[in-house]
Amino acid sequence: MQFYEFEMFVSKFKEAIEKEYTNSNYESCLNLMRQGCNFFYDVNQFYFDEELELMLNKIVRKLYGEQISYKSKRDIILFYDGFGLNSRGLIQNYLNALSKIGKIIYLTDIKNCERIPRVIQILKDNNAEILFLTSKKQLDRIEEIKQCVEKFKPSKSFIYTTPDDVAGIGSFYLFDQSLKKFFINITDHTFWIGQNVGDYFIEFRDYGASVSKKYRRIPEEKIIKLPFYPQIDRNIKFEGFPVGMDKSKRFIFSGGSLYKTLGGNGLYYKIVDYILGKYDVNFWYAGSGEKSHIDNLIKKYPNRIFLTKERKDFFQIIEKSYFYLSTYPICGGLMFQYAASAGKVPVTLKYDEDLTKGFLLEKKNLNFEFDDFDSLKEGLDKFLGDVNYVRQQEQYFKESVIEEKVFNEQLEKICKYNSNDFDIDFYDINTDRFRDEYLKRITYGDACIKLCGRKKISIFKYLPK
Repeated sequence: MQFYEFEMFVSKFKEAIEKEYTNSNYESCLNLMRQGCNFFYDVNQFYFDEELELMLNKIVRKLYGEQISYKSKRDIILFYDGFGLNSRGLIQNYLNALSKIGKIIYLTDIKNCERIPRVIQILKDNNAEILFLTSKKQLDRIEEIKQCVEKFKPSKSFIYTTPDDVAGIGSFYLFDQSLKKFFINITDHTFWIGQNVGDYFIEFRDYGASVSKKYRRIPEEKIIKLPFYPQIDRNIKFEGFPVGMDKSKRFIFSGGSLYKTLGGNGLYYKIVDYILGKYDVNFWYAGSGEKSHIDNLIKKYPNRIFLTKERKDFFQIIEKSYFYLSTYPICGGLMFQYAASAGKVPVTLKYDEDLTKGFLLEKKNLNFEFDDFDSLKEGLDKFLGDVNYVRQQEQYFKESVIEEKVFNEQLEKICKYNSNDFDIDFYDINTDRFRDEYLKRITYGDACIKLCGRKKISIFKYLPK
């Protein structure tokens, strides 16, 4: 897609939103905003939009008047979960830590009820209050969240939500300083709505902090850093190897949504081709998405490349692998940590110098990132040819992930003092190349398809062709 085509979509969205607002069609207005946010996230050409933030605030002001004040209860903590994921992300880290600090009021959508058993168990074990949003309409959801806050009167809230959650963000715009709002930025590399909702923004690395300062224009004094650790269920049993895979051979493991391997001049698949062409090893990818590229390699290396869906036992798979190969051009930061915790090297070709920073604690001797294909091949030859070198590196990686105890202590300091012991290295970041890669990956036709669907009917009259 060309940038001017993307700008046309942005212009149409804003024109539609403004028109619906003028006509007092606030539900349609919020639905359009949600679609726009989702689209802006997918194409990732800017990190926030001031007009959307102002419009969202304007809608809630129009409906509810001035910000709401109340006498808060010091030990009550509201945790708003817009994701509703059981183990992915940071949900268990925060709930385990916050349960030691105060009484949690947990709020998520009713549709998540059956898919978060571990989250529910953590909450029950700590006598938390578990509440579910039942409304589908955006305005009703804002009202539900408002009523929850007014009922329990929390002193602090943690906002952990999706990039397009206009109802969730809008509801928190309703409250003044009676409710201290901490926004957990898990999506630090792309667009999300909520740039002005938080009193403080919790970043997990310097990269996200620098993006938020420069591109989201969040004041430096409102940004806090808290690295995280991966939630690992070591009791999950290994489900077995893919059918036809030779168990006696070493295998390289990689995984995540396949879109992360697209672009970048096809280098990811050239890396896999190099490994299999030179060494007698197998390759296992766990994930889903556009698979034509990996299918071509499967044909070239039958019974040596295996594609499976994402599995619950992926940590156990990493433990059995020889090393983990990061996706390219977009790497999965959490996978860095899972690999390190399993004592495996996350071999990584850097697309963007900054994008891979900060997923692991800064340690000397960590040799896993490479600047170009030639240096990566040298690294692969060393990893695949020298077992003793790999074993030495594995020990270094086990020590590169923050401990749960440290995470808990630092989060408690955030709750008490709005700061902690982690210094932030703000630097002059430039994400032009990274964002350009996103634009290359989507065509004008792809964009149109993304905007078509039963749930996106509100944009049809504004983009009829």
